Order: sequence, then structure tokens, then C-alpha cells
Amino acid sequence: MNVLVGILTCEKTRSLASACLDTWIKEINPPHNFFFACSKSQAGSSNHFIDCEPDQGEKRFLLPEKVYKMFSKALDFSWDFFYKCDDDTYLNFNHYLDYIKSLDPQKDLYIGRRVNKLNWNKFKSNLYYAQGGAGYTLSRSSMEKCLPILKNICKDRSKNMRAEDYSVSYCLSKSNISLTHNPLFHTRIAHEDQSSCEDAILKFNSYSTHYVAKETFYKIHKQL
Repeated sequence: MNVLVGILTCEKTRSLASACLDTWIKEINPPHNFFFACSKSQAGSSNHFIDCEPDQGEKRFLLPEKVYKMFSKALDFSWDFFYKCDDDTYLNFNHYLDYIKSLDPQKDLYIGRRVNKLNWNKFKSNLYYAQGGAGYTLSRSSMEKCLPILKNICKDRSKNMRAEDYSVSYCLSKSNISLTHNPLFHTRIAHEDQSSCEDAILKFNSYSTHYVAKETFYKIHKQL
């Protein structure tokens, strides 16, 4: 059983990618692997940085297209489970790995922290989806079923809601693959400070935490 981790990054957040490399990514050893889905300007700096920049450049509302490109690249690797997160996510990889070992890679799996429906700006949906920053896990068969549908909607804002995490859930739902909620994928809410990220990993045994500041990566890693 092996895991591939895919991390969304871009030129503007290069320092966060560096913090990931300095901390939790050091725990990823063969047969497991990782790559950053990055901007064109970052690609080639190492084999772990792969150009997934949207055709019209790096814009938040184009993330569905970026994740489509990320998934396309991911299927070139050998893996049983894929974990997607952002570059401001801290993943306790060994703890996460203990959890993943209990799962069946032959099943259509989609696991993450549930967002209770989409209701922002003009977009509304009753579809549950995994919060993308906290990270979600796909089995290989789930990604293979998601990809052709994602290809068709990744540039269609009326369907992808300008959100990559919603888009993935939408595509999986078309193959009758539903989300398995796991609250141990943590995301900091707006009024909380960085201590909530530290506590999520160090006190509450979460697999991941999101909206992590650069200096907090090092604080968490030093104490694990």
C-alpha cells in the first residue's frame, strides 16, 4: 500500500511550500511520494514540482482546472491512495498513514471533513463535500471515475461553483461515490488564532490542520 500526496501551491505562496518541505514532508519516504501542483515559474525546480497552472493563469476561481491537471498528473504515479491538500496545510503523515492502512484500496473511497452544503455569494447547493484545505483522500478508482467528469466541468463555472473541493464532490456524486466524513481533518475558522492549528495536531490528534502560518509549521514539527 502506498500513498501519493498532492499539494496545491503557486508562485505567490512559495514560502509555504518551503515550510512544508522543511517539516512534515520529510516524513514521506518510499514507497510513498508527493508532488506540488505549482505555477509554471516553479516547475522544474525539482522533480516534485509539476506545472498545473490553469490556462488563464493563477486565479482562485480557476482552481477546479488546476485540480483537474493535478489529478491527470497524479495518475502517472503508482499509488493506492491520494491525499490532496494546500500548501498552508500541516499533515501528520505517520498518523495519517496509520489510518489509511486500515482502508481497502479496492473500494471507491472519498474521505475528508464535511462541509455542510454550499451557500455563498450566488452559489447554492445541497451537495456535501470535503473541505479542500484540510485535505481529502481518494482511492485510485475514485480518481479515475472523477477525472473525465472533472475534465468536462473544470472550466464551467455554472457547474464547478468556482471551487475545486466542491467540483471534486460533484464529479464523484455522478459516479455514486459519496463522502465519508472524518473530523480529524481540521481547518482553522476565521476567529481562531494559530494556536488552534497547533492544538489540532498536538492535543487533539488530528491528521491535518489548515490555514497554517509559516512559523507555525516549525512550531508544530518541533513538538511532534
